[in-house]
Amino acid sequence: MSLLAKMVEGVEVVALSGRLDAANAIEVRDQIRGLIQAGEGRVLIDLSGIKFLDSSGISVLVGAMKEANSKGGRIALLRVPPTVRSLLELTRLHRVFDTFEDEDHACRVMAKRA
Repeated sequence: MSLLAKMVEGVEVVALSGRLDAANAIEVRDQIRGLIQAGEGRVLIDLSGIKFLDSSGISVLVGAMKEANSKGGRIALLRVPPTVRSLLELTRLHRVFDTFEDEDHACRVMAKRA
């Protein structure tokens, strides 16, 4: 699992790649939590590089959303792969997370909702 972060228009864009599962969920959760706490709480999570996501990975996303909401921020998902989208739909989380296909558009939308 790798995590790369960059700031775009006041939004922390976090690109995840590899497997997001029980083996690394705590580490990824802590890294995302640190970004939320250090910034304004607006985080766009790019899932295009995710090859596998289990319930621990879902927990990371939900936990990040709760953390961001408590700070007045928000979490959105970018480029959700079909397998992950199916899991989000199965768990009805597709109704909770805003999803985007274009990073620039997502950052503009998220920056406006600050």
